[in-house]
This record gives sequence, C-alpha cells and structure tokens, in this order.
Amino acid sequence: MRNRLFYILLFSLLLLPQFLVARPDLSLSKVALQEEAAQKELLWRQIQQADVAATPNQLLFDVTGYVLDLTLDVPEKTIDGHVTVNFTVTAERLSEIQLNLVNGMVVSGVTQSSQNLVFVHANNLLTISLNRPFLSGESVAVTVAYRGRPQATGLGAFVFSKYMGKPWIWSLSEPFGAREWWPCKDIPSDKADSVDIKITVPKELVVASNGRQISVTETVYTRTFWWHESYPIATYLVSVAIHPYQIYQDWYVTTGGDSMPIDFFVLPGHWGAVQNSYSLTKHMITAFAGLFGEYPFLDEKYGHAEFGWGGGMEHQTITSLGGWGEGLIVHELAHQWWGDMVTCDSFQHIWLNEGFATYAEALWWEHRYGSPFLHQDMKQKVYLGPGTVFVENPETESVFDYRLSYAKAAWVLHMLRHVTGDEIFFELLHTYYEEFKYKTVTTESFQALCERVSGQNLQPFFQQWIYEEGYPQYRFLWENQSAENGQYRLFCRIEQEQPFQTTFQMPLDLLVKTADTDTLLVLHNTSRVDTFSLILPSPIIDVQLDPENWVLGWIIPVTKPKFTLGKVQLNTLSGMPRERALPGDTLNFQVELRNSGITAESVVLHLSAPAGGADIRVANSTVGNVPYGGTAENSDQPFQFIINPDIAADYLRLTLKVTATGGFTQIFQIKIPVGFPAILLVDDDAGEVYERYYQSMFFLMDQQEHTWSITESGVPAIDFLRQFDAVVWFTGDDDTSAIDSAEQVLISEYLASNGRLLVSGQNIGRDLVTNGAANDQQFYRQVLKSELASDSVSGIGLVGIPGDPIGNGLSARFNENVIPNAQNQLRPDAIRTADAAATGCFMYLPSAITAGIYWQGAENNRLIYLAFGLEGIGGPKPESQWALLEACLNWLRQEFTEIQTPSEIKPAEFSIKSNFPNPFNPATRIQFTQPEVAVIKARIFNSLGQQVRILYNGVLPAGTHILNWDGSDDSGKEAASGIYYLQLTRNVSGKQDSRRLKMLKMK
Repeated sequence: MRNRLFYILLFSLLLLPQFLVARPDLSLSKVALQEEAAQKELLWRQIQQADVAATPNQLLFDVTGYVLDLTLDVPEKTIDGHVTVNFTVTAERLSEIQLNLVNGMVVSGVTQSSQNLVFVHANNLLTISLNRPFLSGESVAVTVAYRGRPQATGLGAFVFSKYMGKPWIWSLSEPFGAREWWPCKDIPSDKADSVDIKITVPKELVVASNGRQISVTETVYTRTFWWHESYPIATYLVSVAIHPYQIYQDWYVTTGGDSMPIDFFVLPGHWGAVQNSYSLTKHMITAFAGLFGEYPFLDEKYGHAEFGWGGGMEHQTITSLGGWGEGLIVHELAHQWWGDMVTCDSFQHIWLNEGFATYAEALWWEHRYGSPFLHQDMKQKVYLGPGTVFVENPETESVFDYRLSYAKAAWVLHMLRHVTGDEIFFELLHTYYEEFKYKTVTTESFQALCERVSGQNLQPFFQQWIYEEGYPQYRFLWENQSAENGQYRLFCRIEQEQPFQTTFQMPLDLLVKTADTDTLLVLHNTSRVDTFSLILPSPIIDVQLDPENWVLGWIIPVTKPKFTLGKVQLNTLSGMPRERALPGDTLNFQVELRNSGITAESVVLHLSAPAGGADIRVANSTVGNVPYGGTAENSDQPFQFIINPDIAADYLRLTLKVTATGGFTQIFQIKIPVGFPAILLVDDDAGEVYERYYQSMFFLMDQQEHTWSITESGVPAIDFLRQFDAVVWFTGDDDTSAIDSAEQVLISEYLASNGRLLVSGQNIGRDLVTNGAANDQQFYRQVLKSELASDSVSGIGLVGIPGDPIGNGLSARFNENVIPNAQNQLRPDAIRTADAAATGCFMYLPSAITAGIYWQGAENNRLIYLAFGLEGIGGPKPESQWALLEACLNWLRQEFTEIQTPSEIKPAEFSIKSNFPNPFNPATRIQFTQPEVAVIKARIFNSLGQQVRILYNGVLPAGTHILNWDGSDDSGKEAASGIYYLQLTRNVSGKQDSRRLKMLKMK
C-alpha cells in the first residue's frame, strides 16, 4: 500500500506542470452541487404521492435485463415504446409480477412468448398475470407495449425541450423517475445485469446513452440508435440525452496500456467554453483509478452529455452535465465508482453515493494541488446544524439535503480517514471496491467492512456521525505549570459542551510548539471532560487543538478565566436563611463561583441593582486568586442590600460583575424572588418530571409560582386556591387517574367562585370520557365544555386561531425530547366545543382539529382547557415554549369585560380572509364578512374549473362567518391534492358580488 501511494503522489507531481494554471475557486463546485441537491429534492417531493417502496410481489423476482425500444414523437412530446423485462423467479412459485409505471402512460398490451397476457394498470403499478405459474430459478421475459406523454414538469424525469430552436430531450430519473417514462422494477436494490436502449428519433438528432453504441440505422426520416449497457445498472441510472450534438472524443489510458474512449456530447458552439475543463477528465480518471481501483466500466466508455438541468447527474458511463465547472465534473465522475458501480441499497443510505462523491472532490484538489487544498475544500463543506446523515424516514425527511447527504457525509469520510490513518483508509476503499463491485450496499455492510479492514471497533464512530445529529463543541484549555528539574509541565483540558447527550469519541491532534521544536501528538478524547498532562524540556510557546481541522466540530480555545455561578444564598442579618425577599427587608447575599478557565488573579466581585429595586450597602468583595477548578466565595465579605418597600416586581434583578487582573470582566444576571407568588401550579401527573418544565417557564416569564403536588400533599383546599390570581393544573401523560372525583368537585367549586383556571394534559379525555364513569363524562362536558373527538391525534404542532384573544399569532411544535425520557405528546386528545359559551383557540397541525378551548362566565370566572401537555412544546422558536403559557395567563388574569361576539360586529364591507391553515390537510377554515343580510353561495372548484363541492347556499345575516371544508367533494370522497378555488357569491336585492380565494390541498 505504501508503494501504491508513492506512485500516486509521484504521478500527481509529474502532471502538475501540464495543467496547473490557476488555483481553483472551490466555492463554485459547492454552489453547483447545492443546486443539484435542491432540484433532486424537488423531484423527490414531486413523486411523494406515489408508493416508492418495493411491493411484496417485487421481492419475489430478480430482474436480469431490460430491452427498451422507444420511438419519440417530438412534436407531440410522446413516447411509443416496447419494453422487454427479463427476470428470474426467486420465490417458490410466481404467477404474476408488478412493475412501476405511472398512470399517465397507457399500456396497450403485454405479451409473453407472443402470447397476450392479462394485466391491470392502476395506482402507478402495472400488475401482469403470467401465462402459467413459474418456479424458483426459472427465467421469464415479458414485453410491455405502451404510449404516453411524460409529465411536463421541466425538472425531469423525461423532458422535451428546445435549444436554439432544435429539439433537446433528456432524462433524469433519480430517485424514482424511471417509472415516469418506461415500465420497470424501479427499486435501486435490484440492478439489471444489462440494459439495451434503442431509440428512434428524427434524423437530425443524436442520442447519447449508457454503455457502448452498437449501431445506428437510418431511414429517410429517422435514425435509430442502439446502446448496450453490459454492466449491472440501477433503473435511475438509465439515461438518454438527445440533440444535434457535436461529438468530441478523448482517451483514457490505463497504467497497463489499455485505452478507453471518453465521448463528449456538446451543444453546438459550446466546445470553446467546455474543452479546458473537459480535458481534465482523463487525468481525473487516472487519479481515482489509483485511489479507488480501476475505472469500473473500462470495456465501454465514459462521457459527458449536456442537459438542461442545474448541476449534474451521474448516469452510468455517460454523465449528464448542466455546467462545466471542474468540481462538478470530478464529483459526477467519482459517482461512476461510488453510486454507479457500488449503489446504495435504498435512499436511506444515500450518503454512500453523495458523501463519497463529495469527498472525492476534496481528494482531487489534494491530488492536484496538495494537502492544503484538501483542508480548504473541507472547510467549504462544514455543516454544523441539526439532522442525521442516515435518512430515517424518506417519506418525511429530506433525502437530497446538500448539508447532510453531501457535505456532512463527506466529513464523515474525512474523519474516518483520520481515525484509521491514510494507509488503512485507502486500503479499505480498495477493499470496498473489490467486494461490492456492481452490487448494492447499506451503511451496516460498509461499517462491517471498515471494522474488518481496520481492526477497530467503529460502532461509536458510525453511531455518533451517521445515526445521531449534532457535532462536538470543544472548550480547550492549556496552561504552563511548574515541574521539577527545570522541566515544563503542559496541562490540557478538553471539555465537550454541546447541548445534547452525545459524547463524541474522537482522536484529536495536538500541536505543541516549544522554543526548540514542534511536536504533533494525538489525544483520544472519549469523555465529556478529559485532562492531559505532559512533561517537556523546553518552554511552551503555543498549543493548538486539531490544527488541520480533521474533526467536524467547534473549538473554543480558553485563553482567560471562565466562571460559572453556583450556590446563591440569602440570609437575614442574624444569619437565618431565606428563600425569598420581602419589601423592606435588609439581607446578606452570598454567591459561589467556579473557575473552569485559566487562573484568575486578584478577583473582585461587584454587585449592583437597578433603580427602584434595592439599595446596596456592601457592593464589593475581594476573593483573591482563583485557579482552574477553584471556587470564589464571598462568605467572609457578604453583600448587603435593602429591598425597596414599594417594589412591584416578582423578582429583583441583580447584576454581579467579576473582575480580575489583565482587564478580565464577566457579568452574571441574578434574579431574587420578592414577595409571594400569584400563580399556583398544581402538579397532578403523579411524577417528578413535568413540574420542572413549568417552573422553568415561569422563571423565564419573570412570574413566581407555588407548586402543589397532589401526590405528596393531597387535594388542596378551595380557600388555598383562592389566594392566587390564577391556577395552572397539569396532568402530564397520566391516562388512568387524571382529575379524579374529589378534584372535579374542587375545580367546579373554584370556578363557581370566580376562579381563573388553566387545565393541560394529553390524556384527560381518554381518562374521563373513554375510560370514565358518568360523572367523569358530565364533568368533561359541563365544566371543561368539551366533547372528545378522538383520544389520539398525530399532531406535529399547534397553531392559534387568527383573531382569537389567546391563540392569535401563536404557533408551536411538539417535541418528545423537551424533557428527557418523558413520553409526552404521543397521543394528545382531539376535541370539540360542547357548549355555545366555549370557543376554540388552538388547532393541531396538519389536521386542523381543535386542540384547545376556553370559556368566560358571567361571574368573572374563566377556564382554558388544552387537550395536550404544555410540557411537550419544543419550538420552533426559543420563545415558543413560554409564549403560549404566557398568552393563556394574560387572558386569565385580565379584568373582566363584555366581549362583543363576531356576529355583533357589523363589518364595513364584503371581504374574505385567506383560509387557514394553507396548505391544509385534511381540513381548512374560511372566514368572511358582509355588511348586511344576503343570500350566500360558497362553491369549491378545482384548477380545471370543475365544481367539486357546494359548501353553503342560503341566507346569512350581517357579520363575520366561518366555513369549514374537510377536503371532500359533494359525494363525500376525499379530493386529490392540488390547487382549489373558493367562489363566494352574495346576492342582495338582485345584485351579485363575488370573491375568489386560492387554496392548496396536500395529502
């Protein structure tokens, strides 16, 4: 292996004078690939309505070959085709097969050995009954005759377009676009052993396709091109590119002297622009043949065909290019090894295609310009954000996400190279090449190969970088410490402070610069906090962690002290501890600080308070030197202050400033509770988890609360509840004892005596209605004023109803990890209002089902009932968690006023608001206003102008009105996804007036 790497390096040095003309702009390839990833993602989303998984039947046979015989009607933009599918039975017995073909293609017949077969073409699936049952190992061939126009999306998978007035036709079938233009088993895990592509086109056109060109036959008006791909190939890699191309040729010569053509199908007039970049192709093949293994389709060709799509597509042996940047060319070429020769078994493992090709770009820059350009290119690809490289659920997650599937995946390989070392890394790539040549691969099989070749346990590496999200955030501290015999001690501390549970286990280079020499060491960081000590003979000048950036992470060098606030203690002047301060109090105040940075010298603590909060008597405390790991306490010199008697806030805000020699300053904001809390928090979840969430939210809102645990203290007395402005009662995810009979009596009496109550919990309906007795159900209906629609709804988040005094403008997402190990928001309740006095304030997304209601009584009593646990709110904004709770409390604590209902407000004009939510699934809410009584007709039309549904037809008074559309047509059948229009017409004294609203329905 050492000799192989030597010859690769020697060859690269020999080539440098030939084509080292300018340094590359590495950012250009990133832009091109970002565009490619974005457009592939559009294609992915475009076919999400189709079932992209293999059917059970498709697992019972193995495709051995396809023969495509296609005639293109260019003016009509249609395909007239005959496709023969050769396959071998793998099941014990097989009587039918299923092929993927979109409904837009019309099948005219299916034959087997000249015998017509029975078939059904529905739901984008062609089911063919064979002429007899076939047994395991038997070979069968069926031919499908069909005709149709591929979807005219302009993005693929088969596009009829023009360039300079001439037809320009091309395909791009990744991930599941092959079914858009030919019948096949469109599953990447089943590669055909060979594919023949025969295409008849008008005589002026040239067809580029996979493999070797067998023949070109001509008639007076047409030419038929026959291409044959003799290597195993996935359906999404089958390609055509058609135009009056100009064809240029170059040659790749192997180290053994064999030659292979490189064919370039170029748009007329483009050769001058592309030839400089295209001329590098043979050098790129040579480089990758040395790094990975010989070009895998040597008996056929490699080439480029220009097509009208951003970025490129790695069609086997004939890459389609929408640009000619050097980085784009090398990326798509690398796919011939990683993606074409070795193909991901499913698109969950897409990183094995895209990550390898993206890292190959960096390897090319390293090969051509040297190692600094390897690291420069990898800096261009840094992604420090959420998401996993492994695509857990392709139905809901982005597959072609440049940041994850391309950039971070490339970093995984870059880091794997550093973990194993160069020699083993390139050895495992060669082994990967040999063992998976022309096969499909999963992450698990790649990991197993890496572990076998390297002899290392790489489970932690793959787990943290492929299956988990995030990245390490290192705080790195080093200090000179005294040592014996005139030597020098280097002390290092590496602390991972990323805000999640993963502890990354990585080797980290440490560059130590002394007065005599530079030394590169490797530290194996396996814990959240690791310390290292080293004796050196020379004075230490500088120390750098991961100086060449081999680890995808964030390093914060600690070059000054860093204090964290520990214990905060209030005491009376006589020394008695206090939990809170009262207006007019005189108190001592002690703090404890811990230093996790370098030694702080001559540390002084300074305390201050805003005007009107407190008068500071003792404001400064000197605590001396504080080394790394040491604490600073002012117990000998406590601060002293007097709380102002007229203070109105729930908390006194204090500012603690820490100063030290060298101009060091660090500021802490401290909040001291003052007075007694106005909010009572009733913990009714029989656990010790969720209350911490509510307590932290109240603290963020600057509102004190008093927590009462029913499990520990029983049901509180009603007089105790009346001492507070409002009560927040939560049940968590308890579905067996939420709000028992005694609690129901207390809540009813409290509300009857002008109580203000917020009730929250995801299983209250399940407990009281689904599993409850008659009195439970009566409480749910009469006090909570709700009906249970379902005791389980798959909500991903919430949205407040526009115009509502509580929910207006609020949105939030559920997150099961807000509280570790808490199984909240797995099955929140779906509800309806059960009383005219109750109003909905929140809806689940995407279903638009009611998630929360509220009512206001005549005696100044108010209730909000949320059919989900507030403790499950985890975004999308940092303030989302407390904003919803704050909105509820603000409404509960408002002074009572008569609220004018929408029907009592006479609007000035006839108007319609945008429906909400939009896009929607399965229901949406439409609000409109009118200034006087009128006959209203509300109808839904599709984008073709066909009537789908009459929502309303009758008289309505002046005021605001709400219509709900559940997404169904007049027959009750669910309408398809797409664009719809609401036509709202009013008739007043024979005069008509209309309004139109555009809506988008999703499935």
